[in-house]
Amino acid sequence: MEKLQEKLLDCYVRIHNEEGQGMVEYALILFLISIVAIVFLTQIGLDISDVYDDVENALGGGDAT
Repeated sequence: MEKLQEKLLDCYVRIHNEEGQGMVEYALILFLISIVAIVFLTQIGLDISDVYDDVENALGGGDAT
């Protein structure tokens, strides 16, 4: 009976350790995706800003001092 309890406890611990590992992997994937998204959106924002500046200058609304 004692060996059965030890095996059950060992299986329980092993399963819970794997669940923790899965959570860490998901967290790392989400972190990497968020970093890529931030860089991508920042670059697109800068490109859009350049387009708006070009349109403004073409319409004669540039910096008038």
